[in-house]
Amino acid sequence: MDSVAAALLLLLEAPLRELAPAWTPPLSAQVEGLAPPEGAVDFSIQSMVLRADIVVQSVMALLVVASFWSWAIIFEKALGYRRTASRIRRFEDEFWSGKPLDDLFDRIGAKPGSPIERVFSAGMAEWRRSFGNAGGLIVGTQARIDRAMNVALAREADRISARLSFLATVGSISPFVGLFATVW
Repeated sequence: MDSVAAALLLLLEAPLRELAPAWTPPLSAQVEGLAPPEGAVDFSIQSMVLRADIVVQSVMALLVVASFWSWAIIFEKALGYRRTASRIRRFEDEFWSGKPLDDLFDRIGAKPGSPIERVFSAGMAEWRRSFGNAGGLIVGTQARIDRAMNVALAREADRISARLSFLATVGSISPFVGLFATVW
């Protein structure tokens, strides 16, 4: 039986060699440490970046910088929001404790630490300025306090949302910039 199989193999070997003259063994069969087959291209990230055009390299560098900058903003915002939430909880506990608001304002002073403290301080500062020489409130006190607190609230909203437009812009255009680099 072995002689029949060997004869059959000899008969089929020649036509198979003619059909696939450039046959190379699969990568798993190649011995590690040998040079790659002739004409092989290195597809490592480093070699692809080095072989890329200057425009593509520039786009990749721009995307990497934008990515690092975005992650820096994300971490800064996450830590800032956590810190702000903690300060707001402490302020609300003190605000609703039943103690006089003048004492709370005196303790916070001119340097409030959280957005809610800055809005409160703006309102209390306007409240204190609203007393006339006779000791009574001057006309329009409520409107002035509302306006001062609304201005402080708008400033805090701007401060909290700062640099979010950069994240939105990077998030929306990065796929298109990357696509540009792939077709260049």
